[in-house]
Amino acid sequence: MTRPPQPIQTASLTLIRSDRGRPEIFWARRRADRSFLGGCFAFFAGGQEPGDRDLPTALASALETQRREDGPPTDPSLTQMSRDEDVLRATALRECFEECGALFCESGLIAPTSGAPPEARTLPQPLPSPLATHRLRYHFSRRTPSWMPPADTAFFTLHVSDEEARALDDLSAHLDPDEHDEGAWMTPQAALTLWEDGQALATTPIVDLLRLLDAAEVAFVPETGLEPKPVDDAIEYLGGVTMLPLRTATLPPATHTNAYLIGRSSFVIVDPGPDDPADLSILSAEIERRINAGDTPRSVILTHHHPDHIGGAGPLAARFKLPIFAHPLSAPLLPDLQTRALTHGQTIVLDDFGPLEVLHTPGHAPGHLALYHAPSRSVFAGDLVASRGTIIIDPPEGHMGDYLQSLHTLLAMQPRVLFPAHGAPIAAPARLLSHYIDHRLLREAAVLDALRAHQNPASPEDLIATVYPDIHRAIWPLAARSLLAHLIHLSEQQLATRTDDGQYLAT
Repeated sequence: MTRPPQPIQTASLTLIRSDRGRPEIFWARRRADRSFLGGCFAFFAGGQEPGDRDLPTALASALETQRREDGPPTDPSLTQMSRDEDVLRATALRECFEECGALFCESGLIAPTSGAPPEARTLPQPLPSPLATHRLRYHFSRRTPSWMPPADTAFFTLHVSDEEARALDDLSAHLDPDEHDEGAWMTPQAALTLWEDGQALATTPIVDLLRLLDAAEVAFVPETGLEPKPVDDAIEYLGGVTMLPLRTATLPPATHTNAYLIGRSSFVIVDPGPDDPADLSILSAEIERRINAGDTPRSVILTHHHPDHIGGAGPLAARFKLPIFAHPLSAPLLPDLQTRALTHGQTIVLDDFGPLEVLHTPGHAPGHLALYHAPSRSVFAGDLVASRGTIIIDPPEGHMGDYLQSLHTLLAMQPRVLFPAHGAPIAAPARLLSHYIDHRLLREAAVLDALRAHQNPASPEDLIATVYPDIHRAIWPLAARSLLAHLIHLSEQQLATRTDDGQYLAT
């Protein structure tokens, strides 16, 4: 039996300053192209490195003094920390230095240096004094959801002095551009408002810490030890937008299909994909939790008819007495479900969340729908895009010309974020949509070149080796379907001709 991988140990550090008596935190947005939580706002964080255990720290210095003098340390509170926690604090301080250039030592702050390139940020050897691990306050530890790479993160804060705050006022100018593309000091409440209003992506532990810091006047007792609590599999990336990846029988590299709960006091359930009772129970439990909190589910919405998007629709509709909505072109492909029609331009009203506009976006499937939330400029994109890999266009249900038009439609809307059915939120939609369009057009040009070079009428299988020279033979059947979609599109543009036996010639 294969053992699950050991979680990576990581540490997060939130810097806090006082502005006219109000606490302000510094948070930064991870670059949109980062593979892990790209586009999300977070604090300085990273994985523990082997060398972190050897870094000089306040605790290690105090313990060494105690060993030499055989007496109590000058600050007995230092020994209340475990050595593992001290090393994690050192990790947090090192990451802070590497990501913004601020180094906190016992002797004081070494402020970021203007003009110093981030790649030159290696800890001074030797340090001017031990790392100020004693200044960090531990709050809690969290483990990533089951569908993410396993990691345990300890969350710390550090209150900077007024003098340090002045030195760090322009901290955003010193961020490592390979890690972050913007950052700002603001009150926890202001950060929460951005998240609640759909202007800032963030994950559950970040929101939890902001809420805790916003209630700073309330007596706070940190969680005991470093044992992490698991984060729920459902993550509310924006206020009113909850994503819950569930295991489905989908095409690789995807292994899960994202179900979305969209709305606050009233909400809709989009693409409940799993048909396995165990996986579906995770979604049912989240819906029950929302109902118990006073929220009301309104309906189930299907972006299209494919099995990895509809598996739980019938059971959920029956259990919670909900209607199922889909595009009229999807209805004949869903004979086992009683669906109501959603068409392009319709509006779904969700009380205190704002309306969802229905977009008909065919190409991957004839009745494919996307949903647009104008206040947050978010698009729930179904299988139009994915955060990893590409989308299969499989005739006759798939149509390349329609698909390209749907991508152009989304691009013209200039959304801020795309929520796909497979993978993480996409925080740079214009770049991804442009890449998808360019990729398809380049592939189509390669198909046309291969067709022109072929002496006789050609089938998709005849062209695979030329058009897809680097793919494994095991996925040639899928490639053939995509290639056929391109050939059909070329024939619609009168750049190719289909013969009576289903082959193609360049014209």
